[in-house]
Amino acid sequence: MPYPKDNPQSKHDICCPTALNESLQDSANGSTIIDTLDALTSNLLKSSVQQEPVVPPRLATVYTYKDAPVKPKPLSGKLRIDNLMTFALFQRVTHTDNGTDGLLKKCTTAVKVPSVIEQYAHDQRKYQADMRNSKSFKSFFHQLQTKKQVAVLAYDSAGRIGFLVPFALLNPDGIDDDEEYAACLYYAPMKEFISFAKKNYAKSEQLREQQELETWTPQYTPPPESECGPSSEWDDFHPSREEITTWTPQYTPPPESACGPSSDWNHIDSNNKNKTSTNEAPLFLPRDSSDVPLFQPPTTSDEAPLFQPPGSEDNLFMPPGETDFSNSAYGVSLYGVLDQDDNGGWDNADSNNATMSNTTGIRGSSQVGAQESSNMKEGVFHANEGAAAADAFYSGLTRSLDTRADSRLYHMRAFNGWVKATQIAELDPDTSKMSTGKKRSRRSPLRVLDLACGGDLGKWTIHQRKMENYVGVDVARGSLIDAAIRARQMVKRGTLKRCTFSLADLGEDVPGRKRSKNAKRMQKLLTWNLESETVEEREYDPKFVMREGGGIAETDKFDVVSIQFAIHYMMSTRKRARRFIHTVSSLLEIGGNLIATTIDARVVVEKLMALGKDFHFDDIDLHEDVDLSENETRHCNGNKSRKVDESGATVYAGDGVCRLKFDGEIIRRVFRPSQSPDDMFGLQYTFTLSEGSDHAAGVGEAVDLPEWLTPIPALKELGEEAGLELGKWTTCPIVFKYATNFHKFYEERKDPSRFTGAHSALYNMKVLNRNGSISDQEWDVSRMYVAVKFRKVRESEIEIGDEDVRADEMMD
Repeated sequence: MPYPKDNPQSKHDICCPTALNESLQDSANGSTIIDTLDALTSNLLKSSVQQEPVVPPRLATVYTYKDAPVKPKPLSGKLRIDNLMTFALFQRVTHTDNGTDGLLKKCTTAVKVPSVIEQYAHDQRKYQADMRNSKSFKSFFHQLQTKKQVAVLAYDSAGRIGFLVPFALLNPDGIDDDEEYAACLYYAPMKEFISFAKKNYAKSEQLREQQELETWTPQYTPPPESECGPSSEWDDFHPSREEITTWTPQYTPPPESACGPSSDWNHIDSNNKNKTSTNEAPLFLPRDSSDVPLFQPPTTSDEAPLFQPPGSEDNLFMPPGETDFSNSAYGVSLYGVLDQDDNGGWDNADSNNATMSNTTGIRGSSQVGAQESSNMKEGVFHANEGAAAADAFYSGLTRSLDTRADSRLYHMRAFNGWVKATQIAELDPDTSKMSTGKKRSRRSPLRVLDLACGGDLGKWTIHQRKMENYVGVDVARGSLIDAAIRARQMVKRGTLKRCTFSLADLGEDVPGRKRSKNAKRMQKLLTWNLESETVEEREYDPKFVMREGGGIAETDKFDVVSIQFAIHYMMSTRKRARRFIHTVSSLLEIGGNLIATTIDARVVVEKLMALGKDFHFDDIDLHEDVDLSENETRHCNGNKSRKVDESGATVYAGDGVCRLKFDGEIIRRVFRPSQSPDDMFGLQYTFTLSEGSDHAAGVGEAVDLPEWLTPIPALKELGEEAGLELGKWTTCPIVFKYATNFHKFYEERKDPSRFTGAHSALYNMKVLNRNGSISDQEWDVSRMYVAVKFRKVRESEIEIGDEDVRADEMMD
């Protein structure tokens, strides 16, 4: 592709984050480069859900030509570089037997070459500006070419993503001088490209394996017969029995330096001063052979070790459980009786958004359900871009019970699951007085609405009050399909009778209720129902069909609504959060509970403040009449002029195992005095959890989609408007706080004289390692979470308009 000779059609600014540009110039920038399919998919999805993306500094102004796209709309005036990826990965995800197969289009971008700029050297201002522009472009793409990398363009308003590729990488035989001032821009619709990339990557893997098999030959030359046959010396050798029994292999282990890093974790201090890369997490190596993620519970004659939280002055850890309930109306332990084979319950720690491997051997789809099953796996189902992106990401994510034990955060995940199980076990809502419909007793079985319902079904089936009805709602199709398969298995074991799963985004969709007062019909949602399945249908993939209300009748109410590790996805805007909380309130019976777990915003703010940066800004700093220079921004404050730190920051926990990355503007909003209720919403961060070295197995660098802080005051305000009171756990005679950090959650329940019934649950869930504890790093990460509980005291006062109601819902 030569340097273009046609007249340019449009002009654009290529914008690149300063840190990314600087890392490209650095010889050791490999840690930030996208080099796996999972990382690429995650990066593209994240760029698509940014509410108001920050435009980074201009790198160069470029021209496009007649081959540039015009439909569905022309390229944006600002082409935002979002990340860098290896050219090798680009080739694997884009190349097919038919080139780019028609999906991936390309056009040329270029800057002025020096020979053209020389023609108006008399205009020094224009001459110098154009020379700087062309030099900046050439330098950037020369570095890309040298390091064999490609620039990834962020999602644009037309739904496209793109890749800027140096000409030199596309023409390995060499290019002329002018072609150093041009690059090829590949572009495609994001959603279609992700599927396209996955197929191409899988094909390239198969081709590579096939080529390896075809070209491999044994590299072995047999020795001469005289060397391998018995010689006269061997014929005369007859070792004694004593010599045979006392012989041991002569093996000398290699020095420690040859075996990899020492057993200590790489240190990352709390001020983040010694990190060479913010994207690098230390590799986990057990301190000794006892610190492994495998736990064998003690026998009945053994004395069970006590959990000792790192740094705790009180070294007795007794997990929650109530001896007071042993002989009470509860009859059995607060946690019920656990079926050891029920891996969907205790053993399924913190798997809300991770689909489980399907080992049931169920066939694809029957002829009857083929259309529904196909529809469940293809297309776009959510109006909100964030929900659609989360659907695509989590439906493609796989974590199996076999690989979870390889995670460096195995015990922390189990501890998080223990908190969830404790929340569930302590629930005892009284909805008998205000119940609608038929009369309910104080201890009737629970009616449960489980949101983000990836893997908690087993925890509900063992609740001591039993369960009358279970409805699970999730944004991810893959999670729902796998959950339905697990539900079938529970039916066979007799632990589940009534169960429904629906595909919905509760920031937009409304199951079981009309979306506004003026709506005539409920919304139709893809739904699977256990009772409606025939015996024949259970031989195939679960069949999801469109049902009005998503399988929830307009008169149905619930005693409990649970949303575990997912409520932060509702906080991107105040409108979305109000829709969610109003829907929950309308489905919840008065006296019922809403429980949730999420990132503790209080801990995040505490860690941000500990970084020592200047996040406090005077009101005058926000004025437009500021001094601007080329490389920095200084805001005038009287006679003083100080530099404002506009860079972002990253919060670390567990020596870098857990990372929350914030843009500078978001941090300004966090610390700026609130001007309106909207200021507590849209506080976006990127959450990264490093679980192990094998991401392909589901335990590697888990780069999640963007999340949003969930301030406790925001939850309280939403709840008050929706008739939900931030309640307290009352486990007679103890009263617990309504919003409790996971560490405090344990501290409040460690009294061994009151909490012994759940001691066995701590082992059943494999929370502890063989030392009777969890690692310092896992304990530190667990402090990043909070448990919250609401109680409904009245009906919601939130009014929702008709703007989101579909036409078919307004018709009788």
